[in-house]
Parts: sequence; structure tokens; C-alpha cells
Amino acid sequence: MLMTGSLGMVASTLPVQWLLPLLGWRGIFWLIAACLGVALLAIAWVVPADRSAAVASRGASDGGYREVFADRAFLRLVPIGFFHYGGLVALQALWIGPWLAQVCGWTPREAAQGRFAINLAMLAAFLAWGSLVPRLYARGWTAQALIARGLPVSLVVLVAAVAGGARSTAWLWALFCVG
Repeated sequence: MLMTGSLGMVASTLPVQWLLPLLGWRGIFWLIAACLGVALLAIAWVVPADRSAAVASRGASDGGYREVFADRAFLRLVPIGFFHYGGLVALQALWIGPWLAQVCGWTPREAAQGRFAINLAMLAAFLAWGSLVPRLYARGWTAQALIARGLPVSLVVLVAAVAGGARSTAWLWALFCVG
């Protein structure tokens, strides 16, 4: 068993398991889509527009998505974001669970708990990066420098996970997702 005690109990009684018999998978996906829509509307309504000095100093620019999508630095990073982060999401959402069950021989419950642990690790990493990145920027690190140093490490972990076969359990996949 991957996790025991109260944390394991939380992982084994996720709301999806409660709602699945009532709504089915399609109903669960529609519920998630509705929650996402509500979250988007709440963000659009609650978060104020960015009227920072940087945006104002650029003159006629409104600081919107059009400016972001026209930026050459952003366009150079789109393939990395699409393939690497998109691949991470695909692995995390679709393939790690079956890997843990079919390759590692875990029970469905253990595989679900493994995926729960991976998501907790990702949540902790997002929180850590959110507090760490401003400090790194203050010391001269750029997003491009962080990606240039972190991406190869993440790819090495991915290769190690695939090559490790049944030894590549949730903790190695969590390291890949966090990396």
C-alpha cells in the first residue's frame, strides 16, 4: 500500500468515487467542465485588470492576449510548452495510472493513491515555485534560463522512468511531473 492512515483514507474516498455511480464518467467530465467554467467566470469577475507601470509605459498596448501571442519570445517557447507540458498532462492524466497498475502490478486503489500522491507533489511544487521564482528573478534568473536548466533534467527523469519499468513507481513519476 502506498499511503496509510488518514491520508490514505482521503485518497481512497475521493469525490470522483462517490459521484461515479451517480453520474458516470461522462457526467463527471461535464461536472468538471462546469466547475472550470465557473472558475473562469469568477476569475474574470474578481481579478482586476493589470494596469501596472510596465503595461502603461508601452503606450497604446492594452496588455491583453493579443500582445502575448504576438511576442517572439513567447512564440519560441510555444513548442516546448505544447509538447513538454502537454506531454506531462497526458502522462499524469492518462498513462501513469495504467502504468502503475499494469507495469508495476499495483491494485487499482494503490494506483489511485499513487496518482493522488503525484498530484500532491505537483501542488506543493507549484506553491514552492510561486514563492521562489520572484526571488530567482531578483537575482537575475530568467524564465528562459530556468527552462534551459530544468528541461533536460526533466527529460532525463522521463527516460529513467520508462527504462526503469516496474521499478518506476509513483515517486519517480512525481519527480518527472514536478521537474
